[in-house]
Amino acid sequence: MAKAETVIAVAKSFVGTRENPPGSNRQPFGADIDAKYKGWYNGNKNGYDWCTQYHDDMFLRAYGEAEARRLLCRPNKSYNLGAVVKYAWNYYAQEGRTGSKPRVGCSIFFRNDRGLSHIGIVQMYDDKYVYTYEGNSGTNHEYVTNDRYLLTDSRIAGYGYPAYDEEDTPYIVGKLYKKVCRDYLNIREKPSLSGKFCGRLDGSPVIRCCGVSIDEDGNTWIDIGNLWVCARYGKEVYIK
Repeated sequence: MAKAETVIAVAKSFVGTRENPPGSNRQPFGADIDAKYKGWYNGNKNGYDWCTQYHDDMFLRAYGEAEARRLLCRPNKSYNLGAVVKYAWNYYAQEGRTGSKPRVGCSIFFRNDRGLSHIGIVQMYDDKYVYTYEGNSGTNHEYVTNDRYLLTDSRIAGYGYPAYDEEDTPYIVGKLYKKVCRDYLNIREKPSLSGKFCGRLDGSPVIRCCGVSIDEDGNTWIDIGNLWVCARYGKEVYIK
């Protein structure tokens, strides 16, 4: 099953990767696509601007070609597709899978005064920021980086939603949920089982979701106000 945390884990593993040589636009993601997936683009793209190459290759590495095409709404034999941000947006849009709100593991699109200009992958978000993994970013646009932006940042053009198998996994920021498990939930400083313990959530309180994150083990966490509780652990649902 295709889940958001799979591509997030792969994207995270490449943070810090730099073009080689610097300034060349040559990097392992375009090289991987050029070598293994001849029909993904309309020709070899390594050496050109590479934010889309990084984005696409994370899905290819995580799920394989057939599943990546399904998730990203890319048709088979789309040989006219260049490694250009607007094409990635258009394929989502043709399937009605674009919007103005982030989701964990979705594609984030940016614009400049000439139109759509950049793409990344959403790692997590809260009621103020969206956190991303991006290629062709950082100093001189030479790195894979993890960044954050205000949700209101005018550079954000919108989001594309991959067709994950469990689309109900991400909770919605601002919506109220209820703790449904009988036992207490540990409150942690960060969305991870290794995060610092900060208390316990007991009883059956109504919870306002202030942010959503999925850890590397596939567990879903809810921000309850600068602190985190585990909402789904494996197949167990604690907050609904």
